[in-house]
Amino acid sequence: MAKIKKNDLVLLMHSGRNVLVRAEAKSFENDWGILDLKKLIGKSYDSVIETSANKKIILAKPQFHDLLSRCRRGPAVILPKDFGAIASATGIGCNSEAVDIGTGSGWLASQLANICGKVTTYEIREDFYKLAKKNFEFLGLKNISAKHVDASEGVAETNMDLFTCDVQAPENLIFIAEKALRVGGYFVAYCPQITQIMQASEELKKSKLKLEKVIETIPREWKVDGQIARPEHQMLGHTAFILIARKA
Repeated sequence: MAKIKKNDLVLLMHSGRNVLVRAEAKSFENDWGILDLKKLIGKSYDSVIETSANKKIILAKPQFHDLLSRCRRGPAVILPKDFGAIASATGIGCNSEAVDIGTGSGWLASQLANICGKVTTYEIREDFYKLAKKNFEFLGLKNISAKHVDASEGVAETNMDLFTCDVQAPENLIFIAEKALRVGGYFVAYCPQITQIMQASEELKKSKLKLEKVIETIPREWKVDGQIARPEHQMLGHTAFILIARKA
């Protein structure tokens, strides 16, 4: 197992809870006790360390979603529950190339880059563009090209497998997507309001992009403990509608 180096990110695991920290000359403190993070350096990722309160903490190498949850937020982000629906509906993989319009905080582009071979993302606002760039750097993603450009004037990419957008008026990007996509490629619009979906679906009728479906993801988690088995009282409800169309 690999050794932890200075400034590496480490996942602390104890009693079903996880905390992401950096191996550096600082101390970490919560109800588990106090832990000198400098002592993590040189240990393997599967080792166990004790806090000042004698709590045994497992050191683990963080997964992508652990890192994503620590990314900075500006505008509303596209959560893994919605990205999972997009990925499964479009069948993207390691050889796929995608264009993403409306980078925002960069969460969708980052999740795409974790699966796809190459992602190009466009953002018109400079503050969002800079924020997303910092998130890409934090995640260590090398296969993203971020552009501070107004995509409503067109994109340079062609023969794409996927064209996603999280913008106020997705209908204005349909013919741009049509040119950018290969035959069989997918157009995905992420829309908080159903009126956005309605307008986009009407514009699709004038293009080579054929509507496949509109979906919404509302997962319901359950509490399971001994004889207790019921839905959790709290749940994440509506985030957005997802329009999926394919170029014919």
